[in-house]
Amino acid sequence: MSASLPSALEVAQWPELPILYALQATVRAAERALLAAHPELEEVDLSAELLPVTPLACAADLLLLHLTESAAPSIATTPNATEGR
Repeated sequence: MSASLPSALEVAQWPELPILYALQATVRAAERALLAAHPELEEVDLSAELLPVTPLACAADLLLLHLTESAAPSIATTPNATEGR
């Protein structure tokens, strides 16, 4: 998602965008609050503690990626990313 709010045209095409933007802002605020309360979390290397990747986990990740891209294609970072779809 871009930093700016969705345009009226984008909201008309994808009515779920305002909710997604609000959720993104909420998650970012919660992340900042958590890091402010526990600065040591910035130093933790979570990659060392990850579980092994399984085929089911890969399938779930691909499914979420597909659903995210198909639900709101205008969220891409380039301005003309939705052209040609």
